[in-house]
Amino acid sequence: MVGVGVLIFIGFTQILETPFHLFMRGNPAIAPILENPFVFALYGGLTAGIFEELGRFVAFFFLLKKYQEYKDGFAYGIGHGGIESILVGGFSAFQALIFANSINSGSFAQMVEKMPELSRLQDLLIQQPAYLYFLGSFERIMALVLQIAFTMLVLYAVKQKKYIFLVYAVLFHAFVDFFAALYQTKTINIFVAEGITLLFTIGAVILIRKMKEKLMSVPE
Repeated sequence: MVGVGVLIFIGFTQILETPFHLFMRGNPAIAPILENPFVFALYGGLTAGIFEELGRFVAFFFLLKKYQEYKDGFAYGIGHGGIESILVGGFSAFQALIFANSINSGSFAQMVEKMPELSRLQDLLIQQPAYLYFLGSFERIMALVLQIAFTMLVLYAVKQKKYIFLVYAVLFHAFVDFFAALYQTKTINIFVAEGITLLFTIGAVILIRKMKEKLMSVPE
């Protein structure tokens, strides 16, 4: 299940969703509309919700017909959310760590001499408050919890044939990403964005527990 979650995430976000974004942002009729931060946030939230939740639906409806227990959904959510954390935060954190070590050892200064544009990166790493690194790590944990909650909604939709729950998953996902996109466009600050995400995460924990009861009570 973890592996399927990884593959579905890569397939539906990196292979399908990314080209869609490139097309939309490269379209001269659409690109100017997306410059509005609220339109961009709505667009980003809905596309993420639609692509990822349809991916989950495909996984449970076609690939995991015999694996639709609560534990299966939990494992899938870990795979889906885990690979997202690696792709979104893991690589950038690793890169920042490499650069920080280079700065401390003095080797980064030699790189700046050859490529002066790297001085901006050096200043950013030195001046960036330590709490931002903590918030980044905490945000990845919250994102993983949310991904598990989205998975539970889609799993219940498939297992119980109540497909309205797929719509709920798309809307929940879109609502979460809406505020994340507002932060990306600097419409809200990081503390507001993370505070809202924390509230969503608390709701997600409650939802996961409720869905556990529902999934375990669904007859085979």
